[in-house]
Amino acid sequence: MYQWWIVVLIYLISCGSDNDPNNKVIVRYKDSELTVGILKSMLPENLSTADSARIASLFIDQWIADQIIVQEAKSKIPDIEKKIEPMVQNYKDKLMIMELKKKYVNDLNTNDIPEDTLRAWYERKKSSFVAGQNYYKCYYIMTDRDDTPEIRKRLKPVKDKDFTIVKNWCEKNKVYFHLEDEWIDHATFLKKIQSKIPSQNLSILPPSNTVFFAITYQPKPIFHFFLMIDVIKSGQPLPFEMVKNQVANLIIHEKSNKGFEEYVNQMLLKVKENKEVQFFE
Repeated sequence: MYQWWIVVLIYLISCGSDNDPNNKVIVRYKDSELTVGILKSMLPENLSTADSARIASLFIDQWIADQIIVQEAKSKIPDIEKKIEPMVQNYKDKLMIMELKKKYVNDLNTNDIPEDTLRAWYERKKSSFVAGQNYYKCYYIMTDRDDTPEIRKRLKPVKDKDFTIVKNWCEKNKVYFHLEDEWIDHATFLKKIQSKIPSQNLSILPPSNTVFFAITYQPKPIFHFFLMIDVIKSGQPLPFEMVKNQVANLIIHEKSNKGFEEYVNQMLLKVKENKEVQFFE
């Protein structure tokens, strides 16, 4: 029912102007008013205008229903506002405490956590970071040379210090190569293969644990090698570099709970030492 003018309203909310629309009353029922500012605070961020309008319309309907029921409660229950005021105040206090804790957490910076602290935490919790699929680091090598046995012989499993061996050989023999030095998951790896190797005119040799090998004909044979520098199999722990940010966030979460509790205790001690709390008989 409200969609047509809610769209206009959302437009006004999203546009900055000298005339602040937040105080504009949208709906009034007896002594209760719903303003643009209240409605705006209830809408999720980053929604399209159409979605915001739909949610706003539902919220307005609910607000009207709530106000009708509230007025009925006021008429049926004497002093109801006085009765619930302590509960309202307690709820407000809890919300303010939650906001303070949120600020405390936001002020913690993952960049402030030393590397050795991150690694130590990771080693204790390593079994919690398990790969759900295979992950790879690999070289991609493409050549039209027909001495593939020689190439495969040279493409033995390598580790970090041996990267230059393969690189130098490829450069010397004018062979195209690309180092994938970031971990890529199995699904992404398959997409990379598909992007490098056309599906037509394709023959795939049985892969070893370290080399995936294919031939395309365009029209002469082109040889493709994916040399696995390192492999993490599904079910194995993920390496530290893959989960470093996640570890930092988990440490922040732990620190926020323990740290905020200590922060509150320090405040309480200071208030008691300064005798700022007054008791009355």
